[in-house]
Amino acid sequence: MPRFPGRPMALAILIAWAGPAAAVSPQAEEMAQRLATLVRSAPEVQQAQAEIAASQAEVRAAEVARYPRFGVDTVFGNVVTDLGNDRDRRTDVRLVPNLAYTVFDAGKASARIRAARKGVAASEAFGRKAAETVVLDTLTAYLQVLRFSLLAEVGSSSEAALRELMQLEERKAELGGAGLTDARLASSRMALSANRVLQYRLNLEEASARFAALFGVAPRLDQLPVVRVPGGWLSAGFDESVRIAMLLNPDLREASAKLEQAQDRLEAERAGRFPAVDLTVSKRYEFPGGFTEKPTYGFRMALGSGTFFESAAKVQRAEAEVGSQDQRRQALLRDVTQAVSAAWRRANLGGQRETLLQTAANESVAVFRARKRLNATGRATTLAMLDSQVEANNVLIDWVNAVFDQRLNELKLAKEVGKLLPPEGGEADWARALFTDEDFRSGVRELLRNAAPEPAVLSAERKPSQAAPARLGAWAQGLSLRMDPVRH
Repeated sequence: MPRFPGRPMALAILIAWAGPAAAVSPQAEEMAQRLATLVRSAPEVQQAQAEIAASQAEVRAAEVARYPRFGVDTVFGNVVTDLGNDRDRRTDVRLVPNLAYTVFDAGKASARIRAARKGVAASEAFGRKAAETVVLDTLTAYLQVLRFSLLAEVGSSSEAALRELMQLEERKAELGGAGLTDARLASSRMALSANRVLQYRLNLEEASARFAALFGVAPRLDQLPVVRVPGGWLSAGFDESVRIAMLLNPDLREASAKLEQAQDRLEAERAGRFPAVDLTVSKRYEFPGGFTEKPTYGFRMALGSGTFFESAAKVQRAEAEVGSQDQRRQALLRDVTQAVSAAWRRANLGGQRETLLQTAANESVAVFRARKRLNATGRATTLAMLDSQVEANNVLIDWVNAVFDQRLNELKLAKEVGKLLPPEGGEADWARALFTDEDFRSGVRELLRNAAPEPAVLSAERKPSQAAPARLGAWAQGLSLRMDPVRH
C-alpha cells in the first residue's frame, strides 16, 4: 500500500472505519486478498509512487543547495609578454580549488526546501486519489458483474415462464380449444424476453472482461460473493460527512499542498531580489616552478541586472500562481460540498426507491400467480395473464437495477467522503469488511422461486385445454346446422 501520511486524526478515522476483522468465506477471503493486492500494485498506484519518489528527490536537491559548495578552476595556456623590449614566453598552468558557503540569502534556500516538501505532500495526495480511483473502478466492475448475472437469472426465469405459456397456447390452438392470436402473442412476448436475456448476457460478458482485467482472474459466477460498503462507513450525519470530506478528500489535500507550495515559491522569489553573500576560501597552485599562494579568504556578493529586473518579473509570476491555486482550492471546496450533498441525497433516495420496488415486485408476482390460477380455471384470459407476467418481469428487473444502483450510490458516497481507501497496513481487514455483508440478492431469488409454476397449477391448466376441443367442436357443429338453411 502506498504511504499517504496525513494528520493523526485522519489516520485514526480511517482505522476506525476499517474495524476488526470479521469471519468470511474462503471465496470472500480470496477476493479480499486480490482487492488488497490490487490497491498496492495497480499501475496507476505505481505511477503515483514514482511521482512521489521524484518529489522526494527534489527535496534532497533543495537541501543539498544549503551545503558548502566545492569547486576547482583550472587554466592552461601560453603567456607572452613584451614589456620594455623584454620578450618572454612561458607556459601558464594554474589550479585553483575553492570552497564557498552562503551565509545570507534572505531565506531563499529555506523557502525552496519548504516548497519542495509541499510538492511531496501534493504528490502523496495525488497518489491517494489514484488509489481511490482504482478501488472505485474495481468495485464498480465487480458490482456490474453481479448485476448482469442476476438480471440474466431474472430474464431466464421470465423467458421460461413465457415459453411454457406459449407452448400451452400452441397446444390449445392445435386441439381447437383457442385461436392462434393468443399463441402468437405469447410467442412474441417470449421472443422479446429472450432478446432481453441475450442483452444481459452480452453486458455480463463485457463486465466479466473488465473484472478479469482488474483482478487477473475470470469471475466464477456460482461462487462470487457479494460486495457492499459496510453501513458503519456511512453512519455519520450530513454535516459530519462534509467535515470529514474536507479533511480527507484527496483533491482538496492536493490543492492545499499546491497552494502552500506556491506561497513558499513566492517567498523564495521575493528573497531572490536581494543579493546573496558567500564566504569563500580559495588557494592557487601554479606550474612550472611549484609556486603556491597561501589560501585567500573573503566574501563574495553578486549584483547584476537580473537581481533587480528579472527577480521582479519572477515575483509577479509567483504571485499570480498563488492567486490561481487559491481560487482552485476555493472552487474545490464548493465542488466537494456539492458532491457530498448530491451523493448523500442520492443514497437516501436510492434506499427509498429500493424499498418501494421491492414491495411492487412482491405485489406484481402475487398478481401474476393469481391470474395464472384464474386462467387455469377459465376465469381469466391469456392476454391478462401475459400482461401480468410481463409486468412482473419488468418490475423485477427494475427492482434488481434499484438494488445495484443503491450499492453504487453507497460506493460513490464513501468515495466522496474519503472513506474508500484503507489505512496503511490495514488493507486486508479493510477489504474483508467489504465482503462480509449478507447476500442482498436473496430477496430477488426467493421471489423468483415463488413465481415459478406449481405442479398442481400445471395439471389444472392441461385439463381445460384437453377438454376444450370436444366441447368447442360440438358447439361449432350445432351452429353450422342451424345456419345452413339460412344460406340456402
